[in-house]
Formats: sequence, C-alpha cells, structure tokens
Amino acid sequence: MESYTFSLLFLGLCFFLPNCVKPQCHEDERNALLQFKESVIINKSVSEDPLAYPKLSSWKQETDCCSWQGVECNENTGNVIVLNLNSSFLYGSINSTSTLFHFPYLEKLNLADNHFNYSPIPSGLGRFPKLTHLNLSSSYFTGQIPSEMSKLTNLSSLDLSFLNLSSTVPSFLANFSSLSYLHLRNCGVYGEFPEKIFHLPKLEFLAPLHNQNLSGKFPEFRSGSPLKTIWFSRTSFSGTIPYSIGNLVSLEFLSVTKTKFTGTLPTSISKLKNLTYLDFSYNQFNGEFPTFLQNLTKLTILWLGGNQLTGQIPSWIGNLTSLNVLSFAKNKLSGPLPPSLSRLTNLRTLNLFENELNGTVDFSLFLNMTYLVELRLDDNNLTVTTRETEDMNMTNKFEILGLNMCNLNHFPNFLRYQDRLRYLDLGGNNIHGSIPKWIWNSSVETMAYLALNDNLLTSLEVADNNNMNNASSPQSDDKEFPLFCNLKSLQLLDLSNNLFSGLTLPKCMENPNNLLAVLNIKNNHFHGTIPQLCSNEGRNSFKMVDISYNQFEGPIPRSMAKCLRLESLNMGDNQLFDVFPSWLGTLPNLRLLILRSNRLHGIITNPVSSFEFQNLRVIDLSHNNFTGQFPSKYLENWNAMKVIESSTSYMKTESSFEAVRRTWMLEYTWRTVVVGFAVGVIVGVIIENNVKTKKREYLWLWKKSNYNQRRLVRKIEITLTIKHKKPINLKSGKALF
Repeated sequence: MESYTFSLLFLGLCFFLPNCVKPQCHEDERNALLQFKESVIINKSVSEDPLAYPKLSSWKQETDCCSWQGVECNENTGNVIVLNLNSSFLYGSINSTSTLFHFPYLEKLNLADNHFNYSPIPSGLGRFPKLTHLNLSSSYFTGQIPSEMSKLTNLSSLDLSFLNLSSTVPSFLANFSSLSYLHLRNCGVYGEFPEKIFHLPKLEFLAPLHNQNLSGKFPEFRSGSPLKTIWFSRTSFSGTIPYSIGNLVSLEFLSVTKTKFTGTLPTSISKLKNLTYLDFSYNQFNGEFPTFLQNLTKLTILWLGGNQLTGQIPSWIGNLTSLNVLSFAKNKLSGPLPPSLSRLTNLRTLNLFENELNGTVDFSLFLNMTYLVELRLDDNNLTVTTRETEDMNMTNKFEILGLNMCNLNHFPNFLRYQDRLRYLDLGGNNIHGSIPKWIWNSSVETMAYLALNDNLLTSLEVADNNNMNNASSPQSDDKEFPLFCNLKSLQLLDLSNNLFSGLTLPKCMENPNNLLAVLNIKNNHFHGTIPQLCSNEGRNSFKMVDISYNQFEGPIPRSMAKCLRLESLNMGDNQLFDVFPSWLGTLPNLRLLILRSNRLHGIITNPVSSFEFQNLRVIDLSHNNFTGQFPSKYLENWNAMKVIESSTSYMKTESSFEAVRRTWMLEYTWRTVVVGFAVGVIVGVIIENNVKTKKREYLWLWKKSNYNQRRLVRKIEITLTIKHKKPINLKSGKALF
C-alpha cells in the first residue's frame, strides 16, 4: 500500500515538474542507428507498396532517436525495443558486424519489403535474446537459416516468407514454446518438415506453403491444440489426413491444395465447426462425396476440385449459405445439379467443370446468385437452357463464364448485357448461324479469353465500314473478319473448327489495340492473304498462331520475323505461295513450325548461321514443291531436336498473361506433335529411317489453363538418331547414299 501511494505521488509530481520527463534514447544506440543508416541507401524502386516511405529520412543526429520513424523505445529506460523498418526503400547488404545488432533489449524487428542484395540471413540476429517478433519477408535474403537463431527462444512470431533460401526447416523451431505465428511461404525451404513443430503449445498460424521440395506427413494431432491456420499448399506433403485432425476444434483455415495426399477424407472433419476456409483441391482423394461437409455451416470457401470424388452433389449443399466460393471441378461426380444450389445467394464462384454431371440446367437456377461472377459448367454432360425473359432479369455481372460442351444451340441473349467478362468459353456446343455483332461490343475493355471453337458457326455479323457501331449487314463474300482488335484486353481468340467461309483476316491485326497472344482459326474456310503480323514492333505479342486448314494464299509475311515471342506457328494446309521462310529462323522462341501442304517452292539454301531456328523442336515441310537437296547443316544445328533418352517431354513451355485489374493465369503447354505422315521432310525422313517410337498416346493439347480448355491431338514422343550426314533429296524424301 505504501509503494502504491508513493507511485501515485511520484506521478503527480511529474505532472507539475518540468524536468520530470521520459528518458531519451541512449547515445550509443542513436549512433548505432545512424551508422546503420549510412550502410544502406534509399532506392525507391525497391518497393511497390503504395504505403512505403523512407523512414530513415527522419533519422537526424541532433534529435532523439525515440522520436524517429520506425523506432520505439522503452518508456522507462529509453532503450530501443522496436525497429519497424518494413517498406522503407532500403537497399544494401547486411552482415553480422552491422550496427543493426547493437540493441540487446530489442523485442521486435521488421525488415520486410526491402532489398538486402541477396546477402545471407545474418547470424547477428542471435544477439537479440528478448526478440519476440521477427519479420524478414520479401527482403531478398538468401542462403541458410543460421543456427544462431536458435537463441531466439522468446519468439512468438517469425516470418521468412518470399525469400530465396536454400535451407531445411531447422528443428530448433520446435523449442520455441512461445511461437504462435510461423510463416515460411515460398522461401525455398526443403527436406522433411519437423513434426514436433505441429505440437508447439501456442502455435496458431502455420504456413510453409509454396515450397515444392518440402515433404512430410501430418502427425497425430492432440486435443487442445490452438492451431487456427494450417496452410501447406504446393508442398510435397503426402500420406493420408489423420482422423485426429478432428481434435483441432479451433481450426478456421485448412489448405493443402496441390500436395500429394491420398485416401479418403476422414469424417472427423465434421467436428471442425469453426472452419471458414477448406481447400483439399488437386490431390488424390477418393471416395464418395463427403457428407461431413453439411456440419461446416461457417464455410465461406470450399475447394475440392482435382480429386477422384464420386457420387452426386447432395441437396443439403444448399444449406451452406455462407459460401462465397464452391468448387468441385475435375472429379468424377455424376447426376443432376440439385435445385437447392439456388439458395447459395452469397456465391461469387461456382466451378463444376470436368465432371460427369448430367441432366438439364435451366439458367434461372443462378438468377438469385446476384454476386456470382465466376461460373464454370463446362466439360460435363449437361444441357444448359436459357429463356429470353429470364435473360432480361439477370443482374449478374460475370467475369468468368465457361459453358463449353453444354449443348447450347444459340448464343445466350443475356451475354449482350455483360460488360465485365474476362473469360468466355462457348466452345464445343451446337451453336449455328452467325456470330452476333454484340459479341464484339460487349466487355470491350475486359475480354481477355474468347473461345467459340467447335461449333457450327457459318458467318459473322460485321460492323458497317463507315461506322462500326451502326447496324450490321448480313454476311457476304469477302467480308473482312470483325474488328476483334477493338477488344482491348484480348489475349486469346479461338474460332477453330467451325464452318466460316468467305472471310479474310482484318488489316487491324497489323496494328491491334490489344495484346493478342493466341490466335486459332484452324479448320475453316478463311481466304485471302495473311496480314503483315507484327509489323508494329511495339505490339509483338503473338505466341501461338494456327491458321491451318484454310484457303489462305500469297506469301508468308516478312513482318513475322519481328514476332519475337512466337512459339508455335501452324500455316499448314493452305495455298501459300512462297520460298522457304528462312527469315523466321531468327525468332528466338519458335519451337513448332508447320508449313505442310502449301505451294512452297524453290531450293532451301544453307543456313546463314548456326543459330537459325535454334529452339525448333518440330518442323513439317511435307507436301510442298521444294527442289534440290535439304542442307544437312540444319540437321547438325538443330540441337533442340536431339532428345535426351531419359526425357520424354522435350517440348514444353508455360506462359502467362496478366488480365486487367487482378492477375489470373492462362497457361498453355506445347509438346511434340506428329501430324499426318510425318513431322515434315526433315523429321519425317528421320522417322522413316532412323527413329524408334517410344510412346504413343492421345493427349488433350492446345491450351492448358486454370480454366482447362483442351483439344485432342495425337502425340508421338520420339528419339532422334541421325545416322548419316548425307544430303536429303527433297523430291524423293530419301537420303542420298
């Protein structure tokens, strides 16, 4: 009681006495901070965080360091206890002799979102025995996690995410009994994850996701665990989900997408009634549709796609009314869609593609889902019907809509009112007649992916030449292809395998307003000459062009030598009249070149340099009118065709596009494709005489994306063995011995 009275008296005196103030920072600590400031530079290109600012600019010699930005001191002693220097535009290396480590009372250190020049995580961190919070995320440290960090036994929060480490997860972390937050996302850790970390008594957040070489199994979970977040996506964790996971009753977030888990999902998950986020997608789970889900009424996100689940979608799914995201895509689910889905009025994403669902789906099922922006029903056995009266009442503003192979016979009228679509796939249906002009006028600012392939489309309504916004006229001969160039975000256009005729490619492709990367109009009746693609050097976005099986004529545009990103070019089965396009040999990324069945002619001369077509994997020149001998120098130079025996997939590339406002991925993969008799004169002759076929299979090819639109082609993976260097006669297709 006396002590309490004295404290109140002391505080009262401090209120009236001017000299009774908080202690200022220690001079040695101020000098240490100023020396650290001198050891780094301010580089505003380091951070893209809009809230980033150069905190060290406030660090002045003549001022109290406890008042500096990013610095906090103990109110009683004046010692520095917090250094919050995240997003401060810091650039430079930090080693263990840095004065940054001269603060024995430091409790929190945040260096995130700076650039420390790929220096190792400094061992000097071990000099902070009182440290409770350490954040080095996105700071460009590399190498090992130093053993000196084992001294930080008071840590409650550790964030090493988004670094470039080459380290195992140190077992000493299991000794940090106060640790509640451990974030190791995408930091390059590998090896076996220490099981004891799961059992830390205060651990709530555990996230070593996006470390592909990190392996392990889930342990037997104990009752009373405080874990709220388990995030192991894109690791190599394997095994089964233990029944004891039901002991984690505090769990709110569980994600193991794209790992290697197998088996059936335990029914004990039904005990996890606090779960709001559940992601088991892209593993090897099997068994019947999990009935335990009906107890998880707090779920807002549910991802189960990419497994081997069977059975029907139950009607009780409509009771999970908190759901924002629901995905059962790429399983083996069958039966009709339950009408109770209409009760999920908070849904923003519904993905059911690539199952065995059947029956008729009236689009009115989705009318109540006013927040729905992503709907994918493609690649099932569904028949989708729409009614014009309901189309008028639909308030949804879709961004992603996949209705591939949904037995549509016309363009749904509600599409004309959509102005935010980024992805529209109506391929593989029975849509016939003309493409309405409003397809090109809707979602002008946002449309990035448009697929109308494999339908019965015959013509196009095109805008009047004087005013593209005027009413269009019916299709007639020699009409120019509609001005899809005005779709400002367009990156992929697929009109292949339709019945179009009398159309040419538009001149606007020479100077487009978009970044079209993939153009596929194969197997139609387009005609005329090919525009001067890539003539505008600032718009060289093409990565794949397939205009095969049409009636194009004339020369191959010389401007295509500027298509520096081009990876696949198929102009086969047209009426092109030209010489061998050696000018395409300068394209650094070209992997596939199909020119068969045209009217190409003349002598193919020796390559100018050994770097012509340096990355070419497949070439087809068959059924043309070349004369003379094929230069054996090409065979010697085309190293990309020389397959290592252990490698069976030697033509693979992945590309991504950025859609407007937020990033989403369209990935596609090229592989060796054998078309017709052979892959051309060159590879064809080698196949005829010297090649052992290693494997034959059918693959869904052409584009592989997050939206999984694929086309069936025949693939033969081959090993090339050149047994001679004698010239090949282009007329006979035989080697001259």
